[in-house]
Amino acid sequence: SVMVLPVQHRMKVEIASVVSDAFYPSRPLVTPVSIGARAVDDSLTDLLPEHALWLLDSSELGPRLARESGRRSRYNVIHAQLVLAIMARMNGHESVGLIAPYTPQARLLRAIAEP
Repeated sequence: SVMVLPVQHRMKVEIASVVSDAFYPSRPLVTPVSIGARAVDDSLTDLLPEHALWLLDSSELGPRLARESGRRSRYNVIHAQLVLAIMARMNGHESVGLIAPYTPQARLLRAIAEP
């Protein structure tokens, strides 16, 4: 039997609500008030909106998807470069979690993010 915990203690409300809506619509996750009270580093507000969750839409740049030989999954080099530029601007001020829709994109992000 699988049991879903109703309260989560790690994700900011903005992130938890996306996860909750997508995966637990019938039993939404509850986030304690103390999570929302955590300090936020505002050193990046000139670069990015002041939110815990950022969705990067690179469609206006006309990125081209690529595929590894013989694979259906894809990756997007322009999107990966934008992520790298944002991370470089952060200078280690924040811890970052990256979510990629495809395994090759995750591998590319991991490769460029490692020093």
